Amino acid sequence: MTSRIDVYRLGPGFTGALERDDVTREVEAAIRLAEEADLLVAATPVFRGSYPGMFKHFFDLVDQCSGLRPGSRCRTSSRAPRRGRCRCPLP
Repeated sequence: MTSRIDVYRLGPGFTGALERDDVTREVEAAIRLAEEADLLVAATPVFRGSYPGMFKHFFDLVDQCSGLRPGSRCRTSSRAPRRGRCRCPLP
């Protein structure tokens, strides 16, 4: 199954949240969808040499270690080489 999360459309229930406990049910569902994905492709335009704050804020709320299995690899497609093994404690 393929799903799409449009971070921009999550609205004030997302942008006003300082912690994960502050998000709406819709936003929590989107975060869990990202955490439980077998493959996550994240795309955003670059503004002034960086990604938008809403994009970063979403991933700040995502548990970085959820769904990872031993040997999982983190990948980016930015110009900076940030490839390598995930640094999360795995069960």
